[in-house]
Amino acid sequence: MLLRHAQSTPHSGPTAAALDEGLSAWFGAGAGLALGSALCALWVRRGSRTFSGLFAGIVAYIVVLAPLLVLSRPSDMTASEAVGDAAFFLVPAAIFAALGATVGSFAATILMTHGRDLKQ
Repeated sequence: MLLRHAQSTPHSGPTAAALDEGLSAWFGAGAGLALGSALCALWVRRGSRTFSGLFAGIVAYIVVLAPLLVLSRPSDMTASEAVGDAAFFLVPAAIFAALGATVGSFAATILMTHGRDLKQ
């Protein structure tokens, strides 16, 4: 009976709500990093597009998201713990940035190839 109730009531309780909110915020930030990295990779004219997009995504995390994680920490968390969490989340943020940079670089290559085909 309890199992059926647990399966039929999604997002019940404060823990589920907190996890849902945190996961949604994290994937939103990751999507923003991926989109920014992709756009940077599209707009780069010289050098490695993928590296430029990845670099832009990591810099965005370090300059914007990591300080936000530290400044908006819960009251029961020390600043050093928040900095450790921000350092820990650098790896997943870099994965989102690498994904976006790769997609942006691939899209730029496709656009450049098709653009040359149309001009000829």
